[in-house]
Amino acid sequence: MRTVTDVKYVEDYVLKIAFDNRRVKRVDLKNRIERLSSDGSTIFKKLRRKDYFKRVRVNPEIGTICWPNSADFCPDVLYQLGK
Repeated sequence: MRTVTDVKYVEDYVLKIAFDNRRVKRVDLKNRIERLSSDGSTIFKKLRRKDYFKRVRVNPEIGTICWPNSADFCPDVLYQLGK
């Protein structure tokens, strides 16, 4: 399992994410957030607001990115989505 070591907001819903294997990938989460929030997941609805999305950070305890409302994504999924 990968872990996230750093995250930077790029634009829109794109993040630059560094992983424990020293790879850095650009990850666009727009479609994922739209799908999850439309499926009834209220925790991801806040992420549709760009001002809130920009508040992303790394939680070293769980090894992935998260937001103040505890929304997070599996680091392996992020790794696969990245380019």
